[in-house]
Amino acid sequence: MQKRHKHTKESKEKMRIIALKRDNSNRIKSLPSGKKHWRWSENPSILTLHRRLHREHGKASLHKCKCGKQARDWALVGKKYTDNIKDYLPLCRKCHISMDKGWKKVDRSKHKIIRDKRGRITNTIVK
Repeated sequence: MQKRHKHTKESKEKMRIIALKRDNSNRIKSLPSGKKHWRWSENPSILTLHRRLHREHGKASLHKCKCGKQARDWALVGKKYTDNIKDYLPLCRKCHISMDKGWKKVDRSKHKIIRDKRGRITNTIVK
């Protein structure tokens, strides 16, 4: 394709129809997922963990909190960081804050932010 070439509306529509007819489902289904995926990490970042939560359970706002209100956050049930998505609950902001008040009593010397070479947060617990 040459530079500055603009497709007409008809050619764009033809390309769109061809793209819709393509069946990529078998190719996508055959990709490994979960622990079989080559990029799987046993010690995921917080961002990766939230992506896993959203993929498995959807956004927290789609669920109800234990108090009956609309949930807003995914909250860790225990005090120890874990990559098990079963240890997270959808909670409303009020319940999440009240549950986290117990964290103020926790010794934070074992907790610090670790960043990778790009400056992204990779883990928050030092073992």
